[in-house]
Amino acid sequence: MTLLGETNLGTFCDTDPGDHSVVFFEKSEDRYTTLFEFVRKGLEIGDVVVYLTRMNEPRIVGLMGRYGIEARKSMRDGRLRILSVLFSSGGTHNPKRAITIGNLKREVSMLAREVKGRNLRIASSLPEHLQTENKTREILRLERVMLSVAGEKRVSILCAYNSRRLKRPSWFRMFPFLTTIHGKGAFISSQGSVVMDELGPPRTRSRNEHVSRRGRENENP
Repeated sequence: MTLLGETNLGTFCDTDPGDHSVVFFEKSEDRYTTLFEFVRKGLEIGDVVVYLTRMNEPRIVGLMGRYGIEARKSMRDGRLRILSVLFSSGGTHNPKRAITIGNLKREVSMLAREVKGRNLRIASSLPEHLQTENKTREILRLERVMLSVAGEKRVSILCAYNSRRLKRPSWFRMFPFLTTIHGKGAFISSQGSVVMDELGPPRTRSRNEHVSRRGRENENP
C-alpha cells in the first residue's frame, strides 16, 4: 500500500496488459485526473485507448482538452475512440447500431483485433453513471463484461466509482465484490489517498501446502 501523490498516480496508471484496476473517488476532478492520466499515458506509449462514457463525444473531447489531451488529433490518428454506451435502447437511437452493455464485449473484442499487435487500454466512467441511476444489476453486468474483456490479450482496464455513493446500503453491499474482481485500486479522498497494489481475493493455501510447511518446521525446530 502506498500514498497516492502525483508520482504514484503516474505509476498507478502505468498498467500492464491484463490489468483490471479501479479508482474510488469523492470529487469529480479526482475521477478525471485519474482516468485521463490513464488515457494520456496510453497515448504517450503508443497504446490504442477506448474511453467508455454515457456522455456525448464533444463533451468528453472538451474535458480531455482541459487535461492536455489532444483528443481530436488522437481520434483522427486512430489511437483514441470515445464510445457512448446506452443503458437502454430507448430514445432516438437505433438499437441495432447502439453500443450497450449487452454488446460491449463484442465491440471491444473487435477493436482488440483491429489494433494489430498494439496494446488496448479501456478507461470507463460508466460505473458512476450507473451509480447515479441506481442500477446495481447493470453494474454487475458491466463488471462481468469488463472482467471477461480483461482476459483478452493486450487489454488493460481502469474503472471509476464514486465512493460517496457506496455509503448507501444497496451499494455498500457491492463493495466486497468490487474489490475482489479488480487487481489493484486507488482510493482518493479529502482525508488522504492510497494505492492498493494488490486487490482481489485473499490467496488461500491448499491443505497440502499447510502440511508441507508444518512438516518443514518440525524438521527444523
